[in-house]
Amino acid sequence: MNSHLTEQNDFFVVEGLTKAFHGKPVLKGTTFTIPRGKTTVILGGSGAGKSVLLKHLNGLFTPDAGTVFVDGESLAGKHESELVPIRRKIGILFQNGALFDSMSVAENVAFPLKEQSKLPHSEIASRVSETLEHVGLADAAETMPGDLSGGMRKRAGLARAIITHPEAMLYDEPTAGLDPILATTIAKLITRLKEELSLTSVVVTHHLGLVRTVADQVIFLSEGSVIFQGSVDEFNASRLPILLEYRGADESLAEN
Repeated sequence: MNSHLTEQNDFFVVEGLTKAFHGKPVLKGTTFTIPRGKTTVILGGSGAGKSVLLKHLNGLFTPDAGTVFVDGESLAGKHESELVPIRRKIGILFQNGALFDSMSVAENVAFPLKEQSKLPHSEIASRVSETLEHVGLADAAETMPGDLSGGMRKRAGLARAIITHPEAMLYDEPTAGLDPILATTIAKLITRLKEELSLTSVVVTHHLGLVRTVADQVIFLSEGSVIFQGSVDEFNASRLPILLEYRGADESLAEN
């Protein structure tokens, strides 16, 4: 492995990741690093392979070739039971929040702790209250998911993801389907949680607004390949034609 990919400051290291579905390549030898304690935004258009890539970072998908390292440990060849302690280091927020509709918000948030720990009921209740406070849902503990707005569902899903105190968070299109005000609220929450909990954060999106508000690093994915990795300033200054087109399209949409 190249020396620049083995720095201890990297929480995720991806080398030569290849994945195809039904013979159609989705990831094509993707290689990049995710620095510890920072927020990396993975950009790209629809069908670029962003969500597929995200699901390789915690072993939900197995690559056809290549390797993923999490906190210095390779996922290659690991059985499900061996992946469990690695996955506990990583929280994930799916697009729809993935809440259980038959459970209240508090029950949803408590679920991972009940499944993964032997904490007493009182400690779990305390952790649930603390976590709901973190995401601004202290007053919604007994609310059922069906009665939540889209933004509240996202925050409830986020609370459930962070209650186990993960070291990293994966966000799959966290602002999809939200109006600009709610999207800004989620963006601010991502940044605040990174700072308060020292999280390594990976945000998959096609919205440039998240680059401006949360990113420390930007990765641009096109047709399954990384064509750019760098700081926000480097991204904004890049003259790569596809990035110029992408930024221009976003500005055009913002004006309309």
